[in-house]
Amino acid sequence: IAVVTYHLTVFSRNILNGRNLMCMTACIYGIHGDTGDRSLLQSLQNVQQGEKNESFLVIVDAVDLGELEKIVLLISSKTDCKLDIKKLHVQEAARKHPIYVFEVNEEFSVNANKPKIQREIPRSFVIRGEQQKNDIDNNLNKEGSQVKKLTEYTIKVYTGDKRGAGTDANVHIILFGNEDKSEVFQLTHSLEHKNPFERGKVDTFKIKTKNLGSLRSIEIGHDGKGFASGWFLEKVEITDAARNSMHCFNCNRSVDQSIITLYMLFSF
Repeated sequence: IAVVTYHLTVFSRNILNGRNLMCMTACIYGIHGDTGDRSLLQSLQNVQQGEKNESFLVIVDAVDLGELEKIVLLISSKTDCKLDIKKLHVQEAARKHPIYVFEVNEEFSVNANKPKIQREIPRSFVIRGEQQKNDIDNNLNKEGSQVKKLTEYTIKVYTGDKRGAGTDANVHIILFGNEDKSEVFQLTHSLEHKNPFERGKVDTFKIKTKNLGSLRSIEIGHDGKGFASGWFLEKVEITDAARNSMHCFNCNRSVDQSIITLYMLFSF
């Protein structure tokens, strides 16, 4: 049986300082099976700890699970404690993509009345690389399935001009229209800069996806990679080539290891 090494990254606020007082396990489920319960607090790697955010990596060896579907967390403690978990990322160690994202955004309170908490976390979305997207597109073409005409969108991302505004994290975006929504796009290849999302800079990206209709909102976020990865996003402007229209989404706040939804301010 082939063994696959998975990297499970936990993004949290306050686990590391109190990890000796608690027990925390995760069971990862895929379409081909599950990992069984694995401890998350025994041998941590790639630990990053900031004032408000922290992350750490757990290595899990298991059979090939196929597409991942959910994670079941089990938290227990002999003393009163609160755990603030933001999200979990899982990917194969040997591959950059796909990254399976499981949003949690919950504070778990363990005490004498409730010494154990179990929570099932369904998969939120998958970040796929360009090659995977191409493979999926090619398969659709081969199968002669409903391949629709693609629409090109030009995305201009404005990073704020203030101290600490930039980020080295991997930024992703989803577009929502009145007819459909796009897949998750990684914003990696800026037309202007080798290192995108630096303070006071504007980065342009081009993506192609199905026709979404008239744009209504976007979801934008990042994976928290790098120390002090918080990112001050000023605004996003998206031009729809098919409709020859530009849509503005104001933000003017920090995007901090989470996904935020921005609604259209105006379009012309």
